[in-house]
Amino acid sequence: MRIDQIKQISGRAAQFDPPATDEEIKQCQEDLYVLDLPPIPQEYVEFLRQCNGFSDGGDQGFFGTEYIITANQYEFHMDFFIREKKLHIGGGGEDLFVYNAVNGCYEELDETGLDVYKSFETFEDMFRAANKRK
Repeated sequence: MRIDQIKQISGRAAQFDPPATDEEIKQCQEDLYVLDLPPIPQEYVEFLRQCNGFSDGGDQGFFGTEYIITANQYEFHMDFFIREKKLHIGGGGEDLFVYNAVNGCYEELDETGLDVYKSFETFEDMFRAANKRK
């Protein structure tokens, strides 16, 4: 998605960080590798190149390169993410937005039980769905 599409989908209250640099993305990928977590999928890399993080002005958003590392190191979830090959990329309310490296889909999980609520074929599908529920 291009930044104009991201802005159109997300609405006026959204806050966008400046685009991630190639170095920031590379460092994030290296840090994920060291943590034994899946790499950032290419579609999400393209999102980061448009905006290195996004908030809808409320309680949901998609992480930039720095916070991807922080969020995936959260003690309660880290073992689950490693075991299930999932990458935490955002959240909203009581839900986590993740990329499932096993099946190549994006998923919305319940934060407490980590059950899959919804599955999306593409990041754009997840982004659109997340922004419709505001």
